[in-house]
Amino acid sequence: MATKPTRFAQMGDTTEKVKAYTGIPKQLVVDTSKWKIHLMDGSTPGGYEVAMVADVTAGLAQKVDTAELETALKELIVEFGGTVPQ
Repeated sequence: MATKPTRFAQMGDTTEKVKAYTGIPKQLVVDTSKWKIHLMDGSTPGGYEVAMVADVTAGLAQKVDTAELETALKELIVEFGGTVPQ
């Protein structure tokens, strides 16, 4: 059930202190050393680091090898009787 927020508390500290902090469930804490947001669950030290868009896109770029995808696509085209455009 949603409630009307009355105030957003600003919580933040260094990486070391955030890693040791458990916080309360649904609490957001800012790691002021790396400028990362952590979501607390009330029991996990450091909570869960929230991924930023830049983190996700950088991770995807490292995992996707377009050469392998191109080779696989060409093999599928030939396998199903097609010709690979040059």
